[in-house]
Amino acid sequence: MAEKSSGNIRKEQAEATKRRLIEAAKKAFSEKGYKETAVRALSRSINISESLLYHYFPDGKKELFREILKEELSGVSEKLTQFENDKDMDILPIEEALDRIFTTIASVVSGHIDIIRIVVKESEVRNFISKDDICRLLGSLGDRFEELLKKRIDSGEIKNIDYKTTALTIKALLVNYTLLRILDIDKELLDDPEHRRKMINYYVSLWK
Repeated sequence: MAEKSSGNIRKEQAEATKRRLIEAAKKAFSEKGYKETAVRALSRSINISESLLYHYFPDGKKELFREILKEELSGVSEKLTQFENDKDMDILPIEEALDRIFTTIASVVSGHIDIIRIVVKESEVRNFISKDDICRLLGSLGDRFEELLKKRIDSGEIKNIDYKTTALTIKALLVNYTLLRILDIDKELLDDPEHRRKMINYYVSLWK
């Protein structure tokens, strides 16, 4: 029983060290970028040897970045799934539904902006994320927009617009917002409530 307990303790310690490495790597990547982050600096930041870092992550910072990217994508996917399964979206006035969509997307982008910046700006890491992952995330958003608009047309809340093209327009707006956040140029597009309300009212006025 004592031997099993000792083994469990070692396993917990190993998992704790791996977690500390991942958190240290997140901080370093966000501050310095992927290319400028050194393995030696990562190991020193939590007072372990480089050899121990490679023990846990044999492929070094590549493996660390992939692990972080995997966690980030999982977090994004979970938030978008909650949004897609939000049944209130079907009964809210379209203005409120759009506001909920835009604030959800703004929250997702803000919560993962560091990793998004690195993937977009550093070509070395772009092959760490597959096109299928990106297409799946964007595709699910597009489908949700189409579904939302189609239901509002069927209910008579908005006129018979080309909902597929309109959904693409909204998706393009969100991509533009993400690019502006990456470049740290403008946060008003979705983050400012007053600006967001005016934009939503303008769009809806075109559909009614």
